[in-house]
Amino acid sequence: MSLMSEFLAAAGPSPVTPERLRHAMRRYITGVTVVTTLTDDGSIAGMTANSFTSVSLDPALVLVCLNRAARSFDAVVRAGQMAIHVLADDQHAVARGFAAHHGERGMVCRWRKNERGYAILERYFALLECRVTDVHDGGDHAIVVSQVEAVDGPAPRGMPLVFHDGNMFGLAALDDHGGLEPA
Repeated sequence: MSLMSEFLAAAGPSPVTPERLRHAMRRYITGVTVVTTLTDDGSIAGMTANSFTSVSLDPALVLVCLNRAARSFDAVVRAGQMAIHVLADDQHAVARGFAAHHGERGMVCRWRKNERGYAILERYFALLECRVTDVHDGGDHAIVVSQVEAVDGPAPRGMPLVFHDGNMFGLAALDDHGGLEPA
């Protein structure tokens, strides 16, 4: 076998495993959102999600992929509505609090029920109030498509919180060459 053949065989695609897929997807930079809704008893339920994107401008549709095993998933489906908060670069603790497997979501940060019945965090970079229209199977996640009913933001100052290679940071942490500044 030639040196080139050996290199191509070693550098080629590998079989897909959850670990390899997770490692590959960590290379893709995403925004960080917190999805909230109200439970049957009026308390807040929510989770951190980074699989979020716009689908259509007319009608205004977005999608977010939610882990079916997350305790807040059923609350979102039952309520039929959710608020999607794009987090600001200084909201690491909020993202971690809503990503935790345990803990009271109402204690993560201040929030309120707004006049339209949405659970709204006190602070965010941008906000979309959404009515769930479709829930599609996506393996261990569900692809939740929603009609956007109201939008607020972006915040007048600051930058969004982003996720890359297992780390959350603000875009201000990038230096002029596109890399992370040394810590």
